[in-house]
Amino acid sequence: MNTSLIARRAVCASLLGIAPAVQAAPFEVDANTLALYHFDSETVDRTPDSGPFGLDGQLQGSVLPTLAPAVAAGYGFAYNFDGVDRGADSSRINMGPDPRLAFRGHLNWTLDVVVSVTQTLADDGYFRGIVCRAGPEGVDYALSYSSWTNPLHGPEHEFWFTTSPASGSDGLPPEYTFASANYTGYMEVGQSYAVRVTVTNGAVAITVNGAPGNGGPYPQQPGAVIPPNPPPIGGELTVGDSCPEDNVVKPSELQIDELRISDVARTDSLLPDLPLLP
Repeated sequence: MNTSLIARRAVCASLLGIAPAVQAAPFEVDANTLALYHFDSETVDRTPDSGPFGLDGQLQGSVLPTLAPAVAAGYGFAYNFDGVDRGADSSRINMGPDPRLAFRGHLNWTLDVVVSVTQTLADDGYFRGIVCRAGPEGVDYALSYSSWTNPLHGPEHEFWFTTSPASGSDGLPPEYTFASANYTGYMEVGQSYAVRVTVTNGAVAITVNGAPGNGGPYPQQPGAVIPPNPPPIGGELTVGDSCPEDNVVKPSELQIDELRISDVARTDSLLPDLPLLP
């Protein structure tokens, strides 16, 4: 395991398996949707946004993400990423710098993503990027995962979400630091997983296939608060790769099937019909 990441991990009390997803309808657009990507089609080097603002994603990298049939409980097609770290040339989808996808200071918003495992994941302890929005000022928000062997419980996979870097790393005072949350379990090859991140009144929560995270929320600064109008973070939203400034997060090996970003917290009834953990 990469020991430099120990500080970013929660202590796991027990190994939990993640319940496989079941077939359900893809995400839909509603009044709260900012962007929705089904990743079912592409035109030249672009994949369309089904949301109201047409924030299409551009395929980037020396090896482009590849469109392939979605596995298991996936919906239609999805994008595969090879997980090879080529720096600025790593495979990714870039949704651009539109400020409607910037969330620093927003107290209520939701990110839903469906991912699938198509290969045995690298057991190297590195976090690998799923969704990231970052710029010169720091990280706005990032969802990543890792695969490693816990000496007490065996193989584990962890989803980790954070909404800003540690205090002071972008030149802002501690009160601008957000919170993080994670989910530790085990993903099986050939299965799909719906990951939902909800920020409600500034508190971060994460679920996988409807089951709540077993770690966090973890404030990155004790007593940190979210001010109502902090300065926004520039930069671009990318899928399938790490944040540009993060040298300990690698590109994704997961297949990414669906992505929806909404500007208010959702209720469980609006999620796909996925089973809870026993």
